[in-house]
Amino acid sequence: MPIEQIHPVVVHFPIVLLLVGFLLDGIFLLLRRTAWADVTFLLVAAGVVAAFAAGLTGQAAAHAIEPLAPPLKAALERHHEFAGVINFLGTGMLALRMMVRFRRQTVPLVAYLAIGLLTLSLLALTARRGGILVFDLGAGVALTAPVGPAI
Repeated sequence: MPIEQIHPVVVHFPIVLLLVGFLLDGIFLLLRRTAWADVTFLLVAAGVVAAFAAGLTGQAAAHAIEPLAPPLKAALERHHEFAGVINFLGTGMLALRMMVRFRRQTVPLVAYLAIGLLTLSLLALTARRGGILVFDLGAGVALTAPVGPAI
């Protein structure tokens, strides 16, 4: 399978890992339950790594559909910009989480929760923009004639 076709699969991993990892992590941190700290930390870390993988496969997918019409190009650039911000925020989120985990500091906890909420909000917006690219603008969709009668 060519790398540009992997993006639709890979892109779901950071969504799930960051969402579940951060929400569980936030709940357990606020309740001061440390039993799940390693699991939730690893979910968030895996989500950040998956976000970078989604960005790389997204770049390959974007190059595979060039040249682009102006509306599609603008939408794709905005989607790419949001993905870059998610990677930046995710890295910061992970660094703050490590400070909370290893230094047991309260200030990074508040910052971690704030940046985590911002990251998840931007992640939802980026996912929505990706959906618009594919379903509304037809990015990367092969249009084919029907092969036989519709079932």
